[in-house]
Amino acid sequence: MSARKKKILCITALLIIAAAAVVLCANCFTARRADEYDGTLVDRYHDALMIQEGV
Repeated sequence: MSARKKKILCITALLIIAAAAVVLCANCFTARRADEYDGTLVDRYHDALMIQEGV
């Protein structure tokens, strides 16, 4: 393999790795916080037991 092809291959690999790193970092910074929930929250113990038992 010629030196030019190796150089192009290395640059392409680095660009792909950089793009993956940008996507992962962007996902970490834009992810919703852990204290946000979808759905209904039950704040009483009795109601939680009733839901658990299927009543």
